[in-house]
Amino acid sequence: MPKATDRLVQAWLLFVRSIPQLWTGSKVSGYAEGGPYHCGDCKYAKGRKEGMPWRDGQGRGRCGHPVIEQDSAVRVDEQGRKIINLEHGCCEFVDDSGITPMQEIFHIW
Repeated sequence: MPKATDRLVQAWLLFVRSIPQLWTGSKVSGYAEGGPYHCGDCKYAKGRKEGMPWRDGQGRGRCGHPVIEQDSAVRVDEQGRKIINLEHGCCEFVDDSGITPMQEIFHIW
């Protein structure tokens, strides 16, 4: 992760942990598996840039968003990658627009 993005993610973690819950789902990223949006449309779903989100043998995807990667409430696989539900999972950082994580975290665009 680039150093500037890493610093922004760390600042986000300090902020979100110091305030009451902002949204439904996990406190850090808002990840939940109740829809209506889904990770399958997000650019951070592994394989999305190649045209099709990657799935494991159980149909689960993986997420590369820097805030999701720091969210301890999101399950991990045996290699430490964050497991997402492509059909029913979503977080507050879902994005298919091409905005960078730094812009997204602080809404700078």
